[in-house]
Amino acid sequence: MVGEIFEADSRLLRTLRALFLRPGLLAQAFARGRRAHYVSPFRLYLFASLLYFLVVSFVIGPSDSSPPTEETSAAAVATTSAFLSDPMAVSAYLEYLPIAVIFALPLYALLLQFVFIGRRAYAESFVFVLHLQTIGFFVFILFMPWMEDGDAGWIDWAFTLPLGVYLFLALKRFYGMSVFRTFAGWVAAMSLYILFMIAVLLGTYAVAELSIGNDISRIFMGES
Repeated sequence: MVGEIFEADSRLLRTLRALFLRPGLLAQAFARGRRAHYVSPFRLYLFASLLYFLVVSFVIGPSDSSPPTEETSAAAVATTSAFLSDPMAVSAYLEYLPIAVIFALPLYALLLQFVFIGRRAYAESFVFVLHLQTIGFFVFILFMPWMEDGDAGWIDWAFTLPLGVYLFLALKRFYGMSVFRTFAGWVAAMSLYILFMIAVLLGTYAVAELSIGNDISRIFMGES
């Protein structure tokens, strides 16, 4: 019993060390059949996902938004304020968001198959995407305390930069291409990832509003 617990802890620590310090190694190990040494990709994703949405559920909640600043659209503030002040809307959003993310990841993996055509099997690319989203959850959790600060304009770069560097290093290791070809693929992969996340967030926002009978026009028109 003690040995099993120690082995499980050892495997988790080994997995987290590889995830953070050696981008792309876990997906590479999975493709090579070395799966017993690490926590399975889906279990690791579920762990990070549950932790992330638990943190988000405490951070996002019904609240009054700050008055609009020179850099902030008054309509956007009004829309966000209306959404965050509606407990049903927030609850529905947090309910649907994990589902939306897990359904979007296979599509993103499919697009990577076209970007890096012939380099990996689809299942291997999907595992790569699971690990990428897992590290995204952890980075998001790390910067969560500053995301509530409306004056922290640096947070977008602070969040995107490490994730971008991580993605480049992971692509280089996993797909085994030259620096130039990896960079070209990185531009496409990073752009697709950002677009996918925006689509997931907006789509979940719309579904949450519709599920409680609200008019979704305010999402796009800034109407309250």
